[in-house]
Amino acid sequence: MFLTSTGTLRPLAIELTRPLNNGKPQWKHVYTPYRDATDAWLWKLAKAHVLAHDSGYHQLVSHWLITFFASLSVFRAANEPMNTDMNKTLFMFV
Repeated sequence: MFLTSTGTLRPLAIELTRPLNNGKPQWKHVYTPYRDATDAWLWKLAKAHVLAHDSGYHQLVSHWLITFFASLSVFRAANEPMNTDMNKTLFMFV
C-alpha cells in the first residue's frame, strides 16, 4: 500500500495464489497497476477478486457469526429454568 499526498491508500500490487488442489499445481501471480490495455483489465479483475473475498469475509464475520452468537445466548437464557431464588425474587415484584 502507498499513502498518497491526499492521505488515501493506493495498492501497489495484488498477489493471487491458488493452493494445491486435486493434483493441480500451485499457482501464484502478482498483478500491478496497468501499463497497457491488457494489464488494465487484469488489474481490475484482480481488484474485483480481492473485493469479492473481502466482502464475503465481512458478511461471514460481522453478520452471520455475530448474529448466531447473540441469538444463541438469548435462546439459552430463555430455555434455562430459573432457580428458586430467582423465582421468589420475581414473585415479590408481581
